[in-house]
Amino acid sequence: MNNFSNFCYETMRRSGLFLLLLLLSSFAQAQPPAGYYDPAAGLSGYSLKTALYNIIKNHNDQGYSALWGFYEYGDSLPAALTNSGTSTDIIWDIYSYNPNGLNPYEYLSGSDQCGTYSGEGSCYNREHTFPQSWFNQASPMKNDVVQVLPTDGYVNGKRSNYPYSEVGSTTWTSQNGSKLGTSNATGFSGTAFEPIDEFKGDLARIYFYMATRYENVIANWQSNANADDVLDGTSDHVYDDWFLDLMMQWHEQDPVSQKELDRNNDIYDYQNNRNPFVDHPEYAESIWGYSSIKAEPSNHVAGFTISSVSDSSLTLIWNDNDGSVAADYFLVMINKTGTFTAPVDGIAQSNDTDISDGEGRYNVIHGSQTYTWLGLDTATVYYCTIYPYTNSGTDTDYKTDGTIPETHDTTTATGNTGGGGGSGTEPLYPLIISEVADPGNNSNARFVEIYNLSAGDVDFSAETWYLCRQANGSSWGSDILLTGTLKSDSSMVVATSSSSFNSAYGFNPDMSNGTISGNGDDGYFLFKDGGHTSGTLVDAYGEIDQDGTGELWEYKDSKAVRLYTVDSASSTWIASQWKIDDADVADMTPKWHHKTYDWTGAVSTDWFNINNWQVNGAAPRYYYDAGSYLIIHQTGNAPSITSTDTVFCTKLKTDTNAVMTISSGVLRIGSR
Repeated sequence: MNNFSNFCYETMRRSGLFLLLLLLSSFAQAQPPAGYYDPAAGLSGYSLKTALYNIIKNHNDQGYSALWGFYEYGDSLPAALTNSGTSTDIIWDIYSYNPNGLNPYEYLSGSDQCGTYSGEGSCYNREHTFPQSWFNQASPMKNDVVQVLPTDGYVNGKRSNYPYSEVGSTTWTSQNGSKLGTSNATGFSGTAFEPIDEFKGDLARIYFYMATRYENVIANWQSNANADDVLDGTSDHVYDDWFLDLMMQWHEQDPVSQKELDRNNDIYDYQNNRNPFVDHPEYAESIWGYSSIKAEPSNHVAGFTISSVSDSSLTLIWNDNDGSVAADYFLVMINKTGTFTAPVDGIAQSNDTDISDGEGRYNVIHGSQTYTWLGLDTATVYYCTIYPYTNSGTDTDYKTDGTIPETHDTTTATGNTGGGGGSGTEPLYPLIISEVADPGNNSNARFVEIYNLSAGDVDFSAETWYLCRQANGSSWGSDILLTGTLKSDSSMVVATSSSSFNSAYGFNPDMSNGTISGNGDDGYFLFKDGGHTSGTLVDAYGEIDQDGTGELWEYKDSKAVRLYTVDSASSTWIASQWKIDDADVADMTPKWHHKTYDWTGAVSTDWFNINNWQVNGAAPRYYYDAGSYLIIHQTGNAPSITSTDTVFCTKLKTDTNAVMTISSGVLRIGSR
């Protein structure tokens, strides 16, 4: 399996870069054998479908138990897409894989098979994407690796034998955003299961395969279980109109991925047939007579805003806000005047990223939801807008009616980075202590986090900095000389133990030293140009010569977080700059200070669901804390707080027309 090609394609999806030449060269690596489809040449309609049936029928049925072995290579998640970035034995599960961030859980191939499950993350089993009950558990359908995928057992059980569809009213959502609920498709309003967008096209092409490979028997399946929800009782058209319409839509909106191409080659080696609709996506339209030309997008994007700005760049984010007709691409435009000329249907706009003339434009693929403009002038106001469109070339169809989203911001003066909590001027000292952790359930997982709030990197080989601890207001531990480089707007972690930290948090700290053993009443202090006896005290957590027991800064079994709005160091501890809460390992946020969280409402209206937030266009590693900045965008799922507790955030911004609902509890914004 070509994992490098998978990585390139998925990286392209995540970053939004339309690397056409790379895409073409990657696709060229996954080809059917010479002459394989010759019997179908020149055919169309149901004649083409029957010709394909004759090509792919009589595959080598390897039996049900052999599927496990195939998954170990044919459904292996590329190492670059695993949470560790290095694992080579993780299953690629369509019900748990997260294309926008860390996977909620991962399975080792071969060793995490079901078994029984009690919830998500227990084990993986064999998901018949085309339910077994629809063909009475008969072979070879039951064993056909084209349609039987490895997935989380619990989510597989939730999906049951419900049809795939798009869901309106949701009754359950998986940790990667797959949903169970009531179908909102025209023509079917029963219970349905909706996978994430990343795999909708994959599943559509599996259903085209099933209609073709089993053309000789599929007309007899309509009366089995709930198959009548999808099947129309014929061997040519096969599916009800509502379902075929939806599958064609998914097929067009989610094109063939490198994952599918590589898997198709592995399938050929395994059972000696292929999915023709992966090798030739155009076959679907040719057989069922659907046009690939789409109408203009139904909706403009939501939450179009600038998430960060520097002296020479700005980053835009948005929610694609798909309607009944989703956009294929988005034309992002920028200038210094705020006056834009709307694009014209049928005239494709080429990319122009040279902003030296004061304007530019770029075509961003659907699903990216972010773009960064570079090479901007300092201290200059820039205006941005965005137009969704479908198709390409002379068929390009822009949405230009309604309210066109616009946003603007000013680039900073040279050397400054916007988006912070302070004045925008360089601080006297670049470093502050940003988090002090004493987990209540693991004393070996203690750490201190240090944040660089300046616009420049701090090279500890060129500057001398020490992190020092005073125990019980009296004895000093060994002063810790900081090493390495701490980049601008980044944080580093000094932990008690590297191995214990990794075991607790899943990655290595930047440094480890047994001195980081504060049990709640010990102070931590940053000194420059020397240790605690000779250096300059720059920043303090706690008070020198004061035991912290019973003091405002006591952090026993807790986490202390510096507020997002703090923009300078302080040699004396200031209570209003910190928020201290009881906390265990799961509540800590190491290497995650000063993040901007954007509300997307991707899965629900639940304020507390981490999947409804993004950081830099991707799923956040942790839920927000006092060191975060929240931006509420106008979305279809407006955030709702239903809590009996007081909900705290340091800094919050709401876009124009954005809505929030607080039905119980209190939302407190500002100081602790």
